[in-house]
Amino acid sequence: MDISSDSKLIITSSADKNIKIWGLDFGDCHRSLFAHDDTVTQVQFEKGTHYFWSVSKDKLVKYWDGDKVGLFPAHFHVFTSCRYLT
Repeated sequence: MDISSDSKLIITSSADKNIKIWGLDFGDCHRSLFAHDDTVTQVQFEKGTHYFWSVSKDKLVKYWDGDKVGLFPAHFHVFTSCRYLT
């Protein structure tokens, strides 16, 4: 789970392979994404944006936009966490 730096969005990950994007103003679910083929272990926003990364047991790291779906395939190892460094 992570909160965008402007405190407008929250993203959550789960074992059901989904990512949910929530609005913090009313607490409503803006979007539910079938994101990976296995458990999504972590999500994290890039500071100052609504872009975020997701990590899964399916051996992929994916790069997303809060409004558009973008994909960045990464190394073929099992990832269990991520941290965006500036």
